[in-house]
Amino acid sequence: MLGGGGWAMCHHLAHTGGHEVGADNIRFMHLSARKREEVRAMLLQGVPPTRILSESHRAMTDIALRGSSLTPNRDHLLTMSDVYNEQRALSRAALGSRDDASAVSERVAELSATDHNPILLYKPQGSGTCRLHEELRSSSSAICDGLDAPRFMLALQTVAQRQLWELYGSTNAILDTTHGTNQYGFKLTSLMVIDDDAQGQVVAWLVSDREDATAMTSFLQCIRSISAVRPSHVITDDSHSAAPSIRHVFPDAQHLVCHWHIDRAWRKAVYARCPKGPEGMLIAVKVYQTVRALLELDSERDFDKSVDIAMAAITQVAPTFAEYFRSTYLGSRDRIRQWASFARDHTRTNTSNAAESFHNTFKTFFLHRMGKRRVDDLLEQLFAFERHQYHKGQVRHLLQHRQRFDRAIDALKRRGEQIPSEHIRDEDDTHLQVCACTSQTHSIQLTRSHDTQ
Repeated sequence: MLGGGGWAMCHHLAHTGGHEVGADNIRFMHLSARKREEVRAMLLQGVPPTRILSESHRAMTDIALRGSSLTPNRDHLLTMSDVYNEQRALSRAALGSRDDASAVSERVAELSATDHNPILLYKPQGSGTCRLHEELRSSSSAICDGLDAPRFMLALQTVAQRQLWELYGSTNAILDTTHGTNQYGFKLTSLMVIDDDAQGQVVAWLVSDREDATAMTSFLQCIRSISAVRPSHVITDDSHSAAPSIRHVFPDAQHLVCHWHIDRAWRKAVYARCPKGPEGMLIAVKVYQTVRALLELDSERDFDKSVDIAMAAITQVAPTFAEYFRSTYLGSRDRIRQWASFARDHTRTNTSNAAESFHNTFKTFFLHRMGKRRVDDLLEQLFAFERHQYHKGQVRHLLQHRQRFDRAIDALKRRGEQIPSEHIRDEDDTHLQVCACTSQTHSIQLTRSHDTQ
């Protein structure tokens, strides 16, 4: 019934197939039950989602190439989202009727009972108690103080990750936090190191409901209490929660701010605080080049000589930016050493890009950019990534070891080819006498190799 007492006639159009609603509207229909069962069966057999999609498209293409008439329906338009929907349905069916909190608690209990317990800290929401790794129970007061009941915290470190921390944690560590990994808005914090191949390696994770100094302190305190390794440098973005935690847990470590984040902050500040207009753009470029030159100075003496001159020049053309820069980046010597290059003599990297790259890879290839996940599913995906990373590292190590071995053999062959012919004497058909190049009195006897090919 319409306003004013009028009536409108509505017609219901029933349909039983895709062609009745038109080709343009097929995309609004659901997959048939038969197609969903087919996709689930392939997933249960371990077929990758990309192959399921390609097989479906290949079947449709083969029909068209044979010249057969094809009436399009929704099953022919299988997408990767359809496959992932069936994958999530299988995961929900495996979990049964358990809620997320119960599933996480049960999974943590299972992992804690294993010989290689990866659970460092577990603090469920609504509870005032913390479950700690057996090696951390003596430090419970330092770790759990300040963790009130509404907090959620889950810290993880596998055996392989602890070995990596023992190997590379004494040089520098990277601490970074990301979002969009679960349906509750919990943050994922990753602690990473840089190995001998300049590759970033994850050594611990923290899933927490908030990113503040209390959470970071408890997480880093777990790392400190379970290992004697102390990092010389810790690189983070310019967040306010990391600095007090690093000073408290690792007082001897130098807290460094990622150069990429510093550069991005300066670009934004230059654009916002420099004069506008064509002349303002030229001033902004000059100001940015000046502060960027300060960033690149690797001598503390050169920095001290240049900073006053640079700030005097910036104050004349962009006083608003100069005031911001003095208060934000020149407030104290400790603050200067966080971003200046002269304080980074023995670091393996100047940025936290390794952690940023890991988070991007993890959310793209393991979470498939679907952030609305349960925490227990996130936990399993983290372990899947750790297994993948461990296998990748082992393959890279073996391949590089083989390459080094091959290069050593090639070097010996080249040295053998360089032996002068007068130093090689034939004794018989099976033995050679090779004299040393520095003395004719020293020699070794070699067995001749007969090539049968």
